[in-house]
Amino acid sequence: MTPRPSYQVEDAASALGRLLHDSGKRSAESAGSELERLLRAASDDPTNRARAPRRGAWAVCAAAVAVVALTGSIAWYRHTNAVLTFSTNGVPGRDGAAIAAGSARAVDLAFSDGSVFNIEPSTRIRVDSSAATGARLTLVDGKAVAHVVHRSKSSWSVSAGPFQVRVTGTRFGASWDPHDERLTVELYEGSVQIVGGGFAAPISVVAGQRLEAGKGQGNWLLTSLEGPGSAIVRAKPGEANAVAPASLPEPSANAQTGSPSMKRATSPQFDWPALLGRADFDGIVRQASDFGIERCFSGCAPADLRMLADSARYLGRFELAERSLLALRRRSPGDAANAAFLLGRLEESRDPREAMAWYEKNLEEAPGGAYAAEALGGKMRLLLQEGGPRAAAAAAERYLSRFPKGVHAAKARDVILRARTRIDR
Repeated sequence: MTPRPSYQVEDAASALGRLLHDSGKRSAESAGSELERLLRAASDDPTNRARAPRRGAWAVCAAAVAVVALTGSIAWYRHTNAVLTFSTNGVPGRDGAAIAAGSARAVDLAFSDGSVFNIEPSTRIRVDSSAATGARLTLVDGKAVAHVVHRSKSSWSVSAGPFQVRVTGTRFGASWDPHDERLTVELYEGSVQIVGGGFAAPISVVAGQRLEAGKGQGNWLLTSLEGPGSAIVRAKPGEANAVAPASLPEPSANAQTGSPSMKRATSPQFDWPALLGRADFDGIVRQASDFGIERCFSGCAPADLRMLADSARYLGRFELAERSLLALRRRSPGDAANAAFLLGRLEESRDPREAMAWYEKNLEEAPGGAYAAEALGGKMRLLLQEGGPRAAAAAAERYLSRFPKGVHAAKARDVILRARTRIDR
C-alpha cells in the first residue's frame, strides 16, 4: 500500500499565500479548494498531533482565519465583477430589448446596482448592453429621469440621436425629440459630459444647469435650471472641458458675403474661437473693450458678435449681451431670427412681456427655424406663469399641433388637461 503523504498545517498557510497572490477568479476558486483540501488533510495527519500543542493550535487558528478571509474575498470578487441585470417594473429584461412606456403610465427601469431610470409616458428607451461597471442605453424618444449610483469604477452612457451623455454617478433628466433632433439634459446632482452632434469638444454640465442642443454646429444653449433667463453658471478657473455656449448656428452665406462693412474688422491678433474653446470669456470681453465696444458693434464680423454675446451671457453681463445681439440683428439678416430667440431667453427673468415679444418675433421671422419649438415652449411657459392653464392653453395646443413629440409635449398636454378641468394651479 502506498503510504499517505504527510501534510503539515503550514502547507495550508502556503496555499493561502498562493491564493492572495492570485487575482483571477478561476485561480482564486482553485486556490480556495486547495486550501480547504490541505486543511482537512492536515487535521487528519497523525504527525501533526504529535507536534507541540501550542504551535499546532496557532497554525490551525491561522488557517481557520485564512478560510474565513478567503470566503469573504471570493464573495466580494463575485459581487463587484458581476454583470448588471435589470428589470422593468419587476419583469427581468435582456440586452437589446426596447422598453416603451404607455401614454398614461410611467415605468421604472431598475438595475441590480441600485441605479434607476424613470421612463416617462410615451417614451421609448433601449438597453443596448450591460456590464459590471454600467450600461449603454439609447433614448429613442421622450424623456427619462435617471439616478445612477456612483461607484469607484462606473461607466454609463445614454445615446440620443447624434449625441451621447456620459455618466459616472448622478441624477439627471434627458429628453430627446427625434422629429426636431433636439436634446435637453437637466442636471439635478453630480455632472455629465455631452459629446457628438455639432460639438467641437465635450461639454460638461453640472448640477443646476440645463443643456439644450439641436442639429447643426453651434445650435445649443447652457442655462440655469432656476429659469431660462438666469445667469449661466460660470466656469471654474482652469476647469477642463469647459466650452462656452456657441449658441447660434453658423452665419448664412449671404451674411458672410455681404457689404464690406460686414467683413471682419477686428484686429488680426484676435483669436476668439481659441479663447472660447478655453472658456476664456473674460478674455473675449476684455479684448472687445480694448478694441472699442461701439467700434465692434459696427465693424466686427457676425461670428465675432455671436461670440461676444455668448461670452457676455456666460459672465452675467446681460446688457452687453443684449446690445451685441441687437447689433447682430441689425447687421446680419441671416442671424436675426436666432438672435431674437436669444433675446427672449435673456429677458424671461427680467421682463416677461419683452421676452414674449421676442419669441413672437422669432416665430414670425423663422416659423420653421432651429428655435421654433423652443420659442413656442417659451410662450407657453410665460403665459402659464402669468395667467395659469387657461391662458396658456392656446399656445399649448399650437405646440402639440406642430411638435407632438417635442420635449415640451408632456407639459403642453398637462396644460390643456388642467385648462379643461379648470385647475388653475
